[in-house]
Amino acid sequence: MTASQEQRTTVFSRRPALRFALLLCVGILFGRYVQPDAAAVFVVAAALFVSGVILAYRFSQLGIHGAVLALVVVSLGVCLQLFQRDDFTAKKLIPVEEREQVVFEGKIVEEPSIKQNRVQFVLSLERLSRAGVLQSIERRVLVYGKPAVYGEMLENVKFGAVVYGRGVIDDYPQQRNPGEFDYGRYLELNGVHGVVAVRDTGIVRVTEGGAGSWRVLPGRLRSHLLNQVDSLHSEQAAAFLRGILLADRSKLPDEVRQSFVETGTIHVLAVSGLHVGVIAIVFYGVFGLIRLPRRLIVFCTIAGLFFYMLLVGAPPSVVRATIMAIVILIGLIVERKVDIYQSLSVAALILLVWNSNNLFNVGFQLSFAAVLSIVYFYPILMRATQLLPVWLQRPKVVKWALQLFIVSLAAQIGTLPFTAYYFDRVSIVSLLANVIVVPVVGVNVTLGFTTLVFSSFSTWFAQNYAAVNDLFVSWLLEIVKFAAGMPIASVSTARLDASFPFLYYAGVIGAVHFRNRALIKIFLIAALVIGNAVVYSSVLRAEEAKLRITFIDVWQGDAILIEFPSGKNVLLDAGSRSDTFDSGERTIAPLLQYKGIGTLDALIISHPHSDHIGGVPYLLDHFNVRQLVEPTVAGESYTYNQIHQKAVEYGIPVARYEVGDRINIDEFIRLYVLHPFFQQDSAESLNNASLVVKLIFSSCELLLVGDAEKSVEAKLLGRYGGTLSSSVLKVGHHGSITSSSAEFIGAIQPEVAVISVGKNNKFNHPSPEVLKTLRQRGVEIHRTDKEGAIVLESDGKMWGVVDWRGGE
Repeated sequence: MTASQEQRTTVFSRRPALRFALLLCVGILFGRYVQPDAAAVFVVAAALFVSGVILAYRFSQLGIHGAVLALVVVSLGVCLQLFQRDDFTAKKLIPVEEREQVVFEGKIVEEPSIKQNRVQFVLSLERLSRAGVLQSIERRVLVYGKPAVYGEMLENVKFGAVVYGRGVIDDYPQQRNPGEFDYGRYLELNGVHGVVAVRDTGIVRVTEGGAGSWRVLPGRLRSHLLNQVDSLHSEQAAAFLRGILLADRSKLPDEVRQSFVETGTIHVLAVSGLHVGVIAIVFYGVFGLIRLPRRLIVFCTIAGLFFYMLLVGAPPSVVRATIMAIVILIGLIVERKVDIYQSLSVAALILLVWNSNNLFNVGFQLSFAAVLSIVYFYPILMRATQLLPVWLQRPKVVKWALQLFIVSLAAQIGTLPFTAYYFDRVSIVSLLANVIVVPVVGVNVTLGFTTLVFSSFSTWFAQNYAAVNDLFVSWLLEIVKFAAGMPIASVSTARLDASFPFLYYAGVIGAVHFRNRALIKIFLIAALVIGNAVVYSSVLRAEEAKLRITFIDVWQGDAILIEFPSGKNVLLDAGSRSDTFDSGERTIAPLLQYKGIGTLDALIISHPHSDHIGGVPYLLDHFNVRQLVEPTVAGESYTYNQIHQKAVEYGIPVARYEVGDRINIDEFIRLYVLHPFFQQDSAESLNNASLVVKLIFSSCELLLVGDAEKSVEAKLLGRYGGTLSSSVLKVGHHGSITSSSAEFIGAIQPEVAVISVGKNNKFNHPSPEVLKTLRQRGVEIHRTDKEGAIVLESDGKMWGVVDWRGGE
C-alpha cells in the first residue's frame, strides 16, 4: 500500500461518522433529483442490510460487506428524502377553489415581522375550518395582512400569541421567472405548508399564549432581548445587532445587506460559530467564577448553549457550531483530543436525519463548506507562509494579521462556488475586507452580549456598553460601504454551468496536491470527462438553437424577452416601477443575468405608459443597450423623460417607428410594425399609440399588440384582414374588455394566447368576456398571474411551450 493510499484509508477508517454523512448525502441527492419509488427503495435497503449482515458474519474474508452496507446508508438517505418529501406534500395547504375562505386558530412560533404596510408571522395551526368543517390540524402556515386588520390588538402580535381569524388560502408560492428567487422553495425548506392572507378588518382575535409554557420561553425571551437591543442602541446599530446577536435581520436595510454581499462578508450576518464561541466562553467563565466543579461547569455550559440555540431558532449554522462546541467541552472532561472532521460529521448527521432538506439550505451549505475548508486548507496555507522572509514573520501583529488572512482565504476557497451561485457575485475585496470585518464583528458580538447581560440589573452600565458598540457598528458599516463602493469590489457571475463546482474543487485540490501523481491523474481524467461533456453539450445546444420568447411575469404590466437563434436579444417593454418595487431591478435584471445577457440589441417601448416603461431606467443604467425603439407618440411622464435623458447620457440612439417599418435585428426573423398608422390616429390615448408588431420566423408567426384597443383593432382588420393570422397572440391590454373583440380574434385565429397580467389586480383583468371569446375558438390560454413567466420556443416550423421550472 502506498503512502497516499494509507493516508486516505486512515482518513476514512478512523472517521466512521464522516463516511456515514457523505453516503447519506449521496442518497439524499439521489432521492431529490432522481425520485425513485419510495417503497421500492425501502425494500431494497432492507434486503441490502440483511445481506450486509450475513456477509459480515459468514463471509467477512471476501471484504464486500462494507460496500453492501455503504449502499444501505445511501438507500437510507434516499428514503429519508422521499418520505419527508411525501409527508410535506400531503400536508401542503392548497386552495380547492379560487380564493377559498378559511377560519383558523394557532400559535405564533417565530418572531413576527411588523412593518408599515405588512404584518406577517409563521403560525402553528391547531384548528382549521374549511367549507364549514372544523378539524384539528398540525401545519405551519405563513399568515400576512395589513396592520389595520389587527387594530388595537397589533401590540399583542408576538411570539407565543394565539391568533384566531378568517382568511384566504393563497396558491402555494412558486418561482415566477427563470433565475428569480424561489420563495416557495424557501418556505418548503423552512417547513411552511401554506400561505393565508388576512384581508378583512375586525375579524382577528389575538390573545396571550401560555406564558408559563417552556416551549414559548425561548421565543418570549428573544422578543424581550430584541426590544432591549432596540431601546439601548441607535436605529442603525440595532438593526445590525439584532441580526448578529439574535438572528433577526428583518430590520436590516437591503442596501446594507447588499454591501456585505459585495464585499464577501455576508457570512458575518449569520449567527454561527463566532457567536456560539463567545456564548460558550461567557457561560464557562461565569460558572467558573462561582467555583462549580469542572464537570458541572461543562454541563451547565452545554445547557446554556442549547438554550441559546433554541433562542435564535436553531438555524443549521448554530446547530453545527453547538454540536462541535459540545464535543469539545466533553473532550475536556474525558481528556481526549477532538477530531474536527468527526464533530462536523456528527453535526451534519443530526441535521440531515432531523430534516434531509437541510442539505439544500444555503446556510447549511455555506456553514459546512467554510468550516471544512478552514480545517483542510488552513494548515497547508500556513506552511506556505514559511516561504516569507523571517523578518516579516517575527512581529506578533504581522503574525496575527497573517493568520486572520489565511483563515479568510481558506474559508473563501471553500465557499466561492456557493456565493457565486446564490448571490450571483464573487467579491474581489473579500480577503482584505474579512481581515477587518471579522475582528470588529467579534467585538460587536462580545459587547452586544455584555450589554444584554448588564441590561437586566444595571441600565447605566448597559447604556455605556451600548454607546461604545454603536461607535464600532458605525465604523464597521462605513468600512463595508466604502469597500462595496470600490469599482473592483465584486464581479457579476453569469449563469454557471452545473459542472463549475466539480471543475473548481478538482482544480483547487489538484493544485494543493500537485506532487501526488496518482491523485493528479484521477483529477485530470475527471476534468477531461467533465470538460468534454460541457463542450459537446454546448455544441449540441448551438445546433439546436431556437427562437425563444419569454413573457416575463412583472405583475400588472408587460415585459417580453426575445432571444434570437443568432444570439441577439431584444426586450419589449419593462414592467412598472413604484417607490418600493422596480421591475427592471427586481425581476428583469436577475433574469438577464441568469441567462448571461449583458447586451440588449434593442429595447422596444410599445407605448409610454408606466406599466410598460417603469423598469427601463434601471436597465439603461446597468446593461448595454444598443438602440431604443418607440412609437411616434411621445410621453410626458417623469419616467419617460428620465429614459430619454439617460439615452442621451449613454449615447443610445433612439428610433421611432410607425406602420410599414421593419425593425432590423436578425436577417432570418422579421419584425414588422403594423401600427401606429399616423400620429393623429394615436392621439386619442397612449394605449392606441402602441406599437403593434408581427414577428415572422419561417412558418411561425407571433402578434404583439401592446395595449391597443378595439378601435385600433378595427383599423388593423380594415388594412390587413386575414394577413393578421398568427399562431400565437399576446392578448392586448392585459385581457381588458377594451381590447380583443370577437372579430379581431376571429381574424387572427391564434392557437395560443398569452395574457400578461397581475394576480388579484384592481382592474379585474383579464375580462371574463375576453376569456370566453378565446375559449369559444379553442385557443390555448396562458396567463402570467396563474403560471408565472410563459416561455415559448420555435424552430421555424412550430411553437412549443417550455416547462422552464422542470429543466430547460
